[in-house]
Amino acid sequence: MKMKKWYSLLAVVVVALLLMTACTPAETTATESASASAPAETSAGTEASAEESAPASASAETASGDVHEIYQLMPKLSLAGIVNPYVEDRADLDKAWPKEPATEGKLKIGWTEINQSSDWFIAVKNSAEEKAKEYGYELEFLIAEDDPQTQSQHIDTFITQGVDIIVVDPVNSSAPVADINRAVEAGIPVLCVGAVPEDCAALTTLCSNTFMNGYLTGQYMAEQFAADEEINATMIVGVMGSSCTESRLCGAVSGILKQRMEAKGTPYASDEDAWLAGYNLFEEIKSNGKGGSDEAGFQVTGYGTGSWTIEGGLAAAEDLCTANANMNLMIAENDFMAAGGIKALASANMKDQVKVGSVADGTREGLDLIKNGDLLCTGLNSGIEQGGWAIDFIHAIFEEGKDCSDLPLESLFTPGVISKENVDEMYDANIGFYKTQEFQFPQSIPELKAENK
Repeated sequence: MKMKKWYSLLAVVVVALLLMTACTPAETTATESASASAPAETSAGTEASAEESAPASASAETASGDVHEIYQLMPKLSLAGIVNPYVEDRADLDKAWPKEPATEGKLKIGWTEINQSSDWFIAVKNSAEEKAKEYGYELEFLIAEDDPQTQSQHIDTFITQGVDIIVVDPVNSSAPVADINRAVEAGIPVLCVGAVPEDCAALTTLCSNTFMNGYLTGQYMAEQFAADEEINATMIVGVMGSSCTESRLCGAVSGILKQRMEAKGTPYASDEDAWLAGYNLFEEIKSNGKGGSDEAGFQVTGYGTGSWTIEGGLAAAEDLCTANANMNLMIAENDFMAAGGIKALASANMKDQVKVGSVADGTREGLDLIKNGDLLCTGLNSGIEQGGWAIDFIHAIFEEGKDCSDLPLESLFTPGVISKENVDEMYDANIGFYKTQEFQFPQSIPELKAENK
C-alpha cells in the first residue's frame, strides 16, 4: 500500500496540519545515560508509559499468507502507530455508550493525568481546562504522579462522584485496564489520551502517531545526505521499553532506510517492506546497541538514554560524542533531548560535523533551533492539541451526535514534519508549540476498512 493512501487514512483519523507522541513527551525523572555502545536499561519513569504496548487487535485474517508480515507482527511496541487494516470491530463491546449527562445542561468530566513534571503535561492540563471552560463543562483534573495505584484511586473517586465521562492518560498500558472496565460497568464511558492501554472497554485513545512521525522525520533526515555519503548515526532515546520511544525510533530507522534505498535507485516495493526492514534493523540495534545496513549506507553505532529531558539528552550525548567520533547524524526522540544533544556537540567541537534531527513534539524551543539552523526537523506532538482535542471529542459525542460506538482503541493524529521549509508558517511565538490545528473527529473501524479495500 502506498504512502499517499496512508496519508489519506490518517488525515481522516484526526487532522493536524502536516508531527508528535505520548504519546506524551518529556518527563523529567532523572535517569542515568546508557552506555554509548550498549543497550539502555528500562527505567520506571516513562514518557506517557514505559510499558505500554501497541493495541491493535488483528483479526483471524492476519493468519492469511496474503497479509503482509508487518501486520502479522502486530501488536508490537515498536510498531505503535501503524494502522492495522485488519483490526476487529468494537461495535458490540459494551463501552457505556450512549449516555446522557446526569444533570441536564451540565456535563461533568473526571480526568486523571500521569504527572505535571514537564511543559508538555502542563500544556495538556491548561488546554483541557480552557476548552472545558469554553464549553461550560465541569472538569476535575487530578494528577497521578506516575503512580498506578493513585490513578486507580482517581477512577474510583470519579465513579463515586458519578461523573459523566472519565479521561485517562494511562501511567502504563496494563495497570488501568481493570479500572477502566470497572468504570464502564458502572455506566461511565472512558476516553483515553496519550498512552494507549491494553485491550479494554475505553471508547478510544486520542494520541499522536509515533511511528509515522518517525517515518516522516527519518526520511527528511536522510534527504540531507548525498546518496553516496555513509550515514553514521547515534540515537538519544527516552527509555527503551516505552512504545513512544520504540515506535518513534523504529519509524525513524524505517524512514531513513526508505529514503536511502530510493536515493540509491533500489527502492522498496512498498511502505510495508520499508517498515519491516526498519523493524528488523531496530530490533538489532535494541539487542546489540548498534546495527546497520551496508546496502543502504546507514549505520547506528550507539544509543544513549535521555529520559525525554534536556539534562538527560546532554548526558547521553556527552557519552555518545566520546565513543562515536565519526558520527555525522544524531537522532533525538524529542526536542528536549535534541537540545541537550546540541549542547554536548558544541562542547565537544562536533557541532559542524554532526547533523541533529528530532522525531517529536514541535515545541517552540525546537522550532527556534530549526530557525537557527541547529536542528534539522521535528514532528507533530502538541500538548495543547492533546488536552484541547480530548474535550472537543467529548463535546462532539455528547452535543453534536458524533458516533463513537465503533472506533479503534487507538485513534491517531495526523503525522507531519516541521523543518526549515515550513517552520515559519507553523511558528507561534505566543504558545509553547507549533500553531494549534482544528480538531476533526476520528475515523471509525468500518471507515478504516472501507478505505483500505
